[in-house]
Amino acid sequence: MQPSHNPVSPAPLPKPTTEPGRGPVAVPPSPPNKPQRWRGIFLAALILAGAALYWGLGRPTDTSGTTGPSVATATATARRLERTLRLTGVTAAENASLILTPQLRGSRSDGSRTAAGGVTQITSLAIQARAGGNTSPGASSSSSLSTALKAATSRTGGGAAGSTRVSTGTGTGSSATMGAEGIGTSAVDLVARSGGGGGGGGGGDFALVLQELVKPGSHVKKNQVVAEFDRQYMLTRLDDYKATVIQSEASLRRQLADLAVARKAKEQQLLAAKGAYEKAKYDMKTIPVLSALDVERTKLALEESEAKYKQIETELKFLTTSEKAQMRISELGLQQTRGELQRSQANADRLLVKSPIDGLTVMQTTIRSGDLGQVQQGDQLYPGQGFMSVIDPRSMVVNAMVNQADAEKLRIGLKAKVRFDAYPDLELTARVYSVGGIPRSSGMRADWVKEIPVRLKLEQMDDRALPDLSVAADVIIETTEDAAVVVPASSVFEDGGKSYVMVQKADAGGWERRAVERGLGNFTHVVIRSGLKPGERVADGKVMLIAEKPIPEKKD
Repeated sequence: MQPSHNPVSPAPLPKPTTEPGRGPVAVPPSPPNKPQRWRGIFLAALILAGAALYWGLGRPTDTSGTTGPSVATATATARRLERTLRLTGVTAAENASLILTPQLRGSRSDGSRTAAGGVTQITSLAIQARAGGNTSPGASSSSSLSTALKAATSRTGGGAAGSTRVSTGTGTGSSATMGAEGIGTSAVDLVARSGGGGGGGGGGDFALVLQELVKPGSHVKKNQVVAEFDRQYMLTRLDDYKATVIQSEASLRRQLADLAVARKAKEQQLLAAKGAYEKAKYDMKTIPVLSALDVERTKLALEESEAKYKQIETELKFLTTSEKAQMRISELGLQQTRGELQRSQANADRLLVKSPIDGLTVMQTTIRSGDLGQVQQGDQLYPGQGFMSVIDPRSMVVNAMVNQADAEKLRIGLKAKVRFDAYPDLELTARVYSVGGIPRSSGMRADWVKEIPVRLKLEQMDDRALPDLSVAADVIIETTEDAAVVVPASSVFEDGGKSYVMVQKADAGGWERRAVERGLGNFTHVVIRSGLKPGERVADGKVMLIAEKPIPEKKD
């Protein structure tokens, strides 16, 4: 029979075996697993390590002997120490000019190009119409003079005496000088061929298409042409206005002559009417010898001649006022045409873009077919768009930012050392040129973290110092006047508000605790005003803080 098993036993009992001729024999238990053996070894090693650490930290330090080769030391040096403030920024050219696409001025309509610029013409037909018919004996000569003057000076051909034509030349109607068959038809043909004077794309007078452009990175001189826009339509517009001004001036001179002739004709009519009036008054003296019928006729002739004389005299006054108004209108129209001529000339000059300074050309970016690319020849730009920059690489600045808490430390004129991320071996000197007066938020950081812009001007130049390079600038806030004893900041300790250092003895056989007076310090070093001499070696504080753990006091 096999023995029963205990169900609560942690390990099952070994099964007995039977041999022939003998009773049941028990199997010995298997040896323990190897992981249990290594676990005990590790625990013993840990206990030994803790004991060694406790013994090393708790034993008293003998300052008369050496602390071992692991103690780092530093030599006190005599030099000037600087306290700096680190700024980060990018380089930029101090003298730079952004060149914009020219904004063209002038009328978009072609009214002033197709007519006499608003000059009003008064033909001899209008003069004769104002004079009107005259039944008096002297009126026939005036009418004949006006008719002859009209036939000699009018370009509108023959017409009835009662027809008049007065054109201002501001619309589509033709005038005596700028009619549809006149000289001014060339302007109409030119505008028709050029597609109108609109400012849109497709070849209008105000289209801005880059025809010539200097290469990026070219060195240019001041007043050198760096870009040229298509000027063909603007030059055609300029020629039209030149011709229009010449025609307007000629029309104005002709109008002066016509008005002078009209005045002379009206004055002659006034003299004739006055003569007829005087003759009628003398005829009144023959009344005693005339019959009753002739007396009535003589009186009627006197009244008629007097009324005619007063009428012409009044018309002469109104004609003078009308002449002044017509002359003013003509002068204003001529001024308008001359103004358009000047604006066209200025537009043609603006399409030739010149460099304002000596420097290096840098192209701006633009959107072309939905992609962002550099401005190039053939692009059509919009007015006021920046398409090129000219920078002077001989004078560079650094545009940086400073935290609002450190801004009060900066002063205009402070020296700085600028190091370039792209060239680690390049270091240039600079000075604080300007400090902003209004803070701004620093990008993606919280709104209450404000920064103030700072500009530094490089005092040294290098060919590698190009615009838009990231730099780090150490602004020297404070410096020692003369050479002072300087040690690493980690070698100076504090005990009860007093500073001290651990000085290595001359025979290198131990360490001496010495009280010192601190001076100017920065992030890495500190000035020792008293208590230490140049050349003495001091211990590194990070090691000595462990080696100099005080001995615990014994309690009674």
